Amino acid sequence: AGTVEFLLDGDGVFYFLEMNTRLQVEHPVTELVTGLDLVDLQLQVARGEALPVAQEHVELRGHAIEVRLYAEDTVNGFLPASGTASTWIPPAGEGIRVDHGLRPGLEVSPFYDPMIAKIIASGGDRQTARRRLLKALRDTVIFGLDSNRQFLIDVLERAAFADGLATTAFIEEQFPDGVSSPTPAAEDFALAAVLQSLEAESHSLVRRIRDDSAFTGARAQPSTYAYNDGDELCQVRVQARGEDRYAVDIGERQFDVRILERAAMGSLRIDLDGVQCNVASATHARGAISFQWRGRDFTLINELAFSAAERAGAGSGSVLAPMHGNVLAIRVAVGDPVSIGDELAVMEAMKMEHRLTASIDGTVSAIHGTEGEQIAAGALVLEIAASAAEPQKAGGANGG
Repeated sequence: AGTVEFLLDGDGVFYFLEMNTRLQVEHPVTELVTGLDLVDLQLQVARGEALPVAQEHVELRGHAIEVRLYAEDTVNGFLPASGTASTWIPPAGEGIRVDHGLRPGLEVSPFYDPMIAKIIASGGDRQTARRRLLKALRDTVIFGLDSNRQFLIDVLERAAFADGLATTAFIEEQFPDGVSSPTPAAEDFALAAVLQSLEAESHSLVRRIRDDSAFTGARAQPSTYAYNDGDELCQVRVQARGEDRYAVDIGERQFDVRILERAAMGSLRIDLDGVQCNVASATHARGAISFQWRGRDFTLINELAFSAAERAGAGSGSVLAPMHGNVLAIRVAVGDPVSIGDELAVMEAMKMEHRLTASIDGTVSAIHGTEGEQIAAGALVLEIAASAAEPQKAGGANGG
């Protein structure tokens, strides 16, 4: 579980670099393939006892793979994230081990390493361990902060990883354009609308009224939602067709959604056009729904929850903190002219520095951040007034 590092030069000569005689983050992998509890063995040695097993008696059985579930924004250069875990459901099952100290309501702060949990899968061979780990990650539910759950799923699904061909250049080779969020499809919009319809029902004071031939009351009235789909709005119409059954119309397409089972903490088992799957969801802000299904994470915003003035937004001159952290430096002053790409400020969180740059040409009109100040993700750091040659464009509301 410790590491010994050497350097091999071009002449075939080894040079000693360092030795870490301590438990590493990956020690559960060693424990699962050897059957030895390394923590217990270390405590025995610390008490002056002899190791109960010799090296030649250590047998390796099967295979184990571990992933580190981190609070990080994979789309934004793997920046560390922080926040409060509103929902946390770790996976379980045959061959699955989870080491964590998280529970709903706890905060992942910017002051420590953002690792949330270690999820380890073991099996008789590598493919069994990989498939179990893939299912475990799909079953993992976390809301309230960004995580690399979906990225880990993407990695395990790649043929290069499945075939054992991953190298230290894996991310550059497999994600040449960087890691991006999944683009929602019609099924995702349909599910989002049903989830928001269910949320609206749960807050309604109107009782459900149903008989054998008709379904009346508030649920009988169709509901309409609108989500951003690129440069357009995707209109979704939801109509209740009976107890826990919905017809969803998106343009000329119609989906049949049935709620098969309701579990704790917002988890559902649904049937969408004859295909069953598990869904976990949470609401954190007006008009927004976050959900996990099919190994993918989405947060969609119903634009109809906002007025036209709210949807117009404040424009692109606001420079926001991309993460919780410390403002190390402010590089500009009010009145300074700036151009796209100019460095405006530097932030630090969890041993990482991030430079805030200008997204428009203009003049610094206000500075809200202070050097040495701890600020939250999304906090307004400074503002830029667009130059006359580069008029400021209004952006859409993000609902957050």
